[in-house]
Amino acid sequence: MLWTLRDALRSSVRSTAVSNSTSRTHQASKYLLISVTCFAVVNAAVKGLSHIHFSEIVFFRALISLVLCVYGIRKLNLSFLGVNKPYLIGRGVAGTVALSLFFYVLQTLPLATAVTLQYLSPIFTVFWAQVLFKERASLIQWVFFAVGFFGVYIIQGFDPRVGMWPAIIGVVSALASGLAYTFVRKLRTTDHELVIIFYFPLITIPVMLPFVIENWVTPGLIDLFWLALIGVFTQGGQLYLTRGYSLHKAADVGLVNYVGVIYAVIFGWFIFGESLPWTVVVGMAVILMSITAGRIWGQSLSR
Repeated sequence: MLWTLRDALRSSVRSTAVSNSTSRTHQASKYLLISVTCFAVVNAAVKGLSHIHFSEIVFFRALISLVLCVYGIRKLNLSFLGVNKPYLIGRGVAGTVALSLFFYVLQTLPLATAVTLQYLSPIFTVFWAQVLFKERASLIQWVFFAVGFFGVYIIQGFDPRVGMWPAIIGVVSALASGLAYTFVRKLRTTDHELVIIFYFPLITIPVMLPFVIENWVTPGLIDLFWLALIGVFTQGGQLYLTRGYSLHKAADVGLVNYVGVIYAVIFGWFIFGESLPWTVVVGMAVILMSITAGRIWGQSLSR
């Protein structure tokens, strides 16, 4: 009788744990899908504003983020300076470099290609984690990631619209994004998400200001609408991205992010008339599949 009761209790606990885990996975996936949708709209808007210098778009995006962060931090009575200041500054600098270069690439390359290059950032997250925090990756992971760079070669080598320098800048943007994500991983245990985001405009605004002055284009009313939308949607995308990854392991829900490539293909085709040669599709598939395989392999080793 006692054995039966104990087994029943164990079964009940396991069932509850599985149910809670499934619920958290669904919630995390929902948050990430909202985040990806927000970023997809931002990417299309940035490309649609190609007549405005990318530094000006970055500046307005940071200005709106600053206002929203200040409001949220004051409402929650948080410290503006945060706790882990070196990592916060590092996240702000890396985020500024990453976003600035990514906006340039969005305006220069086909939308789907630019977005796919940004998906190289998980490779560099592993790289930076090893360099800065001695978190070693397996040899097999690095093989998968090397295959991802072969995908970049396919895209750059067979699409005349993709020049060497824009492709390199796209990779450097992903490198900086990987560094920013690495800092965010460490900051989640010490600082509030709004404080983490706050350090981006804190650094971006003074850095971008000289470039904005030199390349200023007075935006029209429609341009102002899209600039405001970029700022608000990016803020929402960052918040839901942070919440999604805080609920579940990145490898379990991170694949939702690849919906962003589907958005980019659709927007690029229907809005900007950008067709994709089959060689570019192959290159994009190689990049996404190699990164996915590397993440799954890394997750299997950590279990």
